Amino acid sequence: MHLAELLHDLLLRLKTRQPIALPPAEELTLQEAAQLLQVSPAELIRLSEEGSLPHHFTGSRQMVYREDLLAYQAQMNLSETEGDPDNESKPR
Repeated sequence: MHLAELLHDLLLRLKTRQPIALPPAEELTLQEAAQLLQVSPAELIRLSEEGSLPHHFTGSRQMVYREDLLAYQAQMNLSETEGDPDNESKPR
């Protein structure tokens, strides 16, 4: 299931007050997280080092929680939308 389908399902469940079951927190490697965001692992390392993306270590591997990654992605999408002049209402 793609992210858009998951979000659609989540919003539908919230709207109709259906229960939502959350799985336990899923840890992703930086490689997996980079693939989801379609960026390089080096970019994720930079983001985690500057504090923009929460991370932790499992042994020697740097990991991120899926929910933190999705929250970061949503924040970036919101920032892009707010800064997009084509997204603002235009007078007719």
